[in-house]
Amino acid sequence: MIGMEAAAHSPGRELLSLIADARRWRILELLGSQGRTVGELVTEMAIAQPAVSHHLSRLRRAGLVEPVVEGRTRRYRWATAIHGSPEAGLQTLLRVWFDPQRAVPAAAIHGQRAVRADIDIHLL
Repeated sequence: MIGMEAAAHSPGRELLSLIADARRWRILELLGSQGRTVGELVTEMAIAQPAVSHHLSRLRRAGLVEPVVEGRTRRYRWATAIHGSPEAGLQTLLRVWFDPQRAVPAAAIHGQRAVRADIDIHLL
């Protein structure tokens, strides 16, 4: 049986805790398929640049986002999946969740477009 200390520090639990923050959740939504610069996120979210940078830093350390250097600018996007770990499964689930072009496989089988329901992140 896993002790409470080990469970409290599990990477999966940390990842869920990380995305439970409304601002980080919004950043993940805004990144979409094109990604965003810090300046674009500041404008779209109407929060200070240091706060956006802090949230991006935490998302980056968790392996969810990565910067792409474009000249003197960094555009953040969803990170390439890391295979072979439990966290990779959570990351894949999140990518599917935030990709509006993806349909749930069961819906595809029945020839219907899936409708993504909103989730209350406070339940996580």
